[in-house]
Amino acid sequence: MLGGQRMELSETGTPAINGVPLDRMMLALTDSGIEIGQSELELETQAIPGRDGVVDTSLTGPEGAAYTDNRDITLHLYTCGDEDDIMVAKTRLGALHGTIVTVGWRMLPGVYRGRLSVGQWDDLWSARGLCAATVDVTVSASPCLLGRVHTVQLNRGSQSIRVDGNRPAWPIWTLKAEPGCRSMTVASGGSVITVNTGDLASSGQAVIVTDPVGRKVTMGGVRHPVTLDSDFFPLSPGLTRIALWGCAGSMAYRPRTII
Repeated sequence: MLGGQRMELSETGTPAINGVPLDRMMLALTDSGIEIGQSELELETQAIPGRDGVVDTSLTGPEGAAYTDNRDITLHLYTCGDEDDIMVAKTRLGALHGTIVTVGWRMLPGVYRGRLSVGQWDDLWSARGLCAATVDVTVSASPCLLGRVHTVQLNRGSQSIRVDGNRPAWPIWTLKAEPGCRSMTVASGGSVITVNTGDLASSGQAVIVTDPVGRKVTMGGVRHPVTLDSDFFPLSPGLTRIALWGCAGSMAYRPRTII
């Protein structure tokens, strides 16, 4: 989600879950550390009679790359102390079981986001009782790292902006209609999104969410249609030309990076 989220990367450089460093959760990494699993490509081929080999018919994204599956981020964790401390750590971690979380640390250009699963706890006992416990935590994460939200102010007309990351980003546009304009249009790379404002032109503000998950347009909190020629386009990494007609506003996005 864009906007309103707390810091997701630990300022101390240690791994963090939902922006909370592991040590604040009374947890630490074992010697096995963290494993970043492979993201498998979704490939499809077809044999054609009279031709050597097979034809790659895989679906690809806006950048021409094949789509990829989720990847597993595995954290090998332990907690130690007296029995009450260990139970507190287990309880805090258990509260995240099955929820969608972010995982990151300072060296990464963003955070992984996915659903967390807590594995089996292995308890270590001593003469005085429970003294430590280990567990593997797995996050089934989207393949791309999500960077911090970038917000760019935009004026009417054509302008250049730089998009960070190495994968197309899905922006949220917040557009304010100019007086007398009955439509608002944002365009880039041959694609456009146009919202007809009608009589609301003097005061209308549209919020356009382009992400395929949760895609929508609202005006005053009410769902609003776009024109038939509109395309909810992403922004390619690097220098991108943006044009606004009949409006001004801002654009917010999270850089997407795959490593």
